[in-house]
Amino acid sequence: MAWTAGDYAGPLGDVIRVAKNGRSPAMLQTVGRHLARLVRSRVPCVDVIVPVPSARWRTAARGFSPAWVLAHELGRALGVPVSPLLMRRGRGGQRGRDATARMREVRREIRCRDGIGAVPRRVLLVDDVLTTGATAGACAEELLGLGARRVFLVAATTTKLKSSGG
Repeated sequence: MAWTAGDYAGPLGDVIRVAKNGRSPAMLQTVGRHLARLVRSRVPCVDVIVPVPSARWRTAARGFSPAWVLAHELGRALGVPVSPLLMRRGRGGQRGRDATARMREVRREIRCRDGIGAVPRRVLLVDDVLTTGATAGACAEELLGLGARRVFLVAATTTKLKSSGG
């Protein structure tokens, strides 16, 4: 199951864009607290919160991972541990790719971190923007394949990727 707090084309999307492009994690902390209210009312009890991993180069350029900031705020508000169980291999980002390319590439990139051990049974994935669901889907597949029983997703915003055909 997946939930989002708002549309990327709306005011919440404006906040996300400013936070990411202006390199302002404090703005995302406020969004994270808002997401906590959404999660409390809709998501059953979870054992761990996992941020959807960003491309390493993008995290380095920004100085933070938006999903990690949101996940950390959710964890603090809900009293649930946050764990970076997943990592993203490769240099690829998703921006500019159509839905088919996003799914193909991201399945190769998402992996569980070495030495993690057992994956908790109920996981809440957290992302900042849900576009096609390719990255979140690859994350959920990886977690389910490693023993998670239920994977829930919450994203701050959602947008619809315009397909380039097919």
